[in-house]
Amino acid sequence: KKKNMNLESGHRLAGEKPDHVIGGIHGDHKHSHVTDLFNTPVRDVIPKESRAIITATKQDSISATFKMLIDKGILSVPIYDAHAHNYTGFIDMVDMVNHSLAVLTESELMGGEFPKHVEAKGRFAAEPISTLDLSHRNPWRPVEPSMPFHIVLDYMVSWQAHRIPVVDSDGELSSLVTQSTVLSILHSHTDTLPAASLSATLGSLGLSFAPVTSVKLSEKAINAFKLMKSQHYSAVAVVDEAGHLVGNISASDLKTIGYDAKFFEKLFLTVEEFLKLLPGSKFGGMIVVSSKSTVEEALQKLVKGKVHRLYVVEEGAEGKPSGVLTQLDVIKAIRAGHKAAHQHGLSKSEPGAKGDKGAKGGKDVHGSGGAKGAAAGKKDVHGSGGQKH
Repeated sequence: KKKNMNLESGHRLAGEKPDHVIGGIHGDHKHSHVTDLFNTPVRDVIPKESRAIITATKQDSISATFKMLIDKGILSVPIYDAHAHNYTGFIDMVDMVNHSLAVLTESELMGGEFPKHVEAKGRFAAEPISTLDLSHRNPWRPVEPSMPFHIVLDYMVSWQAHRIPVVDSDGELSSLVTQSTVLSILHSHTDTLPAASLSATLGSLGLSFAPVTSVKLSEKAINAFKLMKSQHYSAVAVVDEAGHLVGNISASDLKTIGYDAKFFEKLFLTVEEFLKLLPGSKFGGMIVVSSKSTVEEALQKLVKGKVHRLYVVEEGAEGKPSGVLTQLDVIKAIRAGHKAAHQHGLSKSEPGAKGDKGAKGGKDVHGSGGAKGAAAGKKDVHGSGGQKH
């Protein structure tokens, strides 16, 4: 009850002390005591490092929530329904961009400081975030801390979820597990994963790489974000006039320029000018893979490069991308490899193989059949919401 009362009073704004702590992961973490990673309880896999949790309520206005994302320098927040006393989903920068492009004209976006336009636009400023359609892009699919880690992977695969909340029996949000978190954990436990799944080449897995959607350096940056909106992607490739891969622009780049007031005005610069505004920006030297790359190589590149997607550039293609390998693709490949190894008794870690049998009948709070059914026919999109940590 106390928790609900605190949340009903509003989300935590700048300078306010958070009521909860959210689990996080930074860099590589070795857990030598974990021998059966996939069946280890989530609470024992997620690192103990933490960061303050920030939430918004369904009744908060779109403009206030957008301002909070910018002020806090974050890309998404969980949404709490104070009346129903539960969380309903997430809202992120992509939602804000999509809504802004839908309700504001180009002249409004270009004519000065965007936050002032947002506040001046009565219906935009007053609309609660509950009016946004958040269920498809950011579903709320929680797991309990006691559930085996493989349930997190199964949910991500079945629901194409960018993040999985960990909620205890009292409804307390204790941590968020993102696709980046999962890959970092897998990377830290490669010695417990089936060797065959790590050494398999991407081409041998028969993966359907996502098609490359791109913008040219000479185009306006806003065109990249319009493509993300229309194609339901979180990033697009940047190519030169000859079609050579030279960069990437993603939803996470919105956070970088969101600290100054002229947020949207800069979206009308060319892609080349826009990318030059980003810290550490450079053209060329993109981290890529080919169909001959192994799953382990892709995993290492995603984790060590701190990226959310890898472009597929085949030998002899002269730097022209032919596909996109997402974080979820690698998670799927490793999870499928673990299942296959378990079925054939070839798990690299014998204790892990035995443990998986015990968890095979583990309870899925949402029902695996329902998850798979709902996920059927869903479009696989670029990346994981384009969110970096």
